[in-house]
Amino acid sequence: MQSKAEHINRLQEECKTSQSKCTELQQQHDLDVSNARAWKKQEERLEATIISMKATYASSTTARAEQETHISSMISQLRTLIQTAGGQCDRLQTAYSESTKVDLVNTSMISVESKMEVDTRVEEREVKVEQTRLVHLASGQSNVS
Repeated sequence: MQSKAEHINRLQEECKTSQSKCTELQQQHDLDVSNARAWKKQEERLEATIISMKATYASSTTARAEQETHISSMISQLRTLIQTAGGQCDRLQTAYSESTKVDLVNTSMISVESKMEVDTRVEEREVKVEQTRLVHLASGQSNVS
């Protein structure tokens, strides 16, 4: 009987040990399942982040291409404006040069006209002086005669 009681005690001990191991394995399993769920949620979040980043990258690539096209267009417009301004500048310089030449010619003509007027006035005075002298001479001779 004692050997049966020992045998039963040993079996009970083995049963307790097995139950303890079973509980420990069950806890480990629950922990692994919990970790697996956490990893699954983390994986889903990361996949959503990757999808969002891909969409953002595609959007920014498209926006960059549009900006490059716009910049190229603006550079082309700027070149056209520079060429137009250069042509206008050349025309303005030519017009200014022509205007300056005309002003110089007009000034020269005015100077020539003024000189001619002065010469004419001098000649007119000289004629008046000569007439006055002749008149005085003639009146002086008529008094003498």
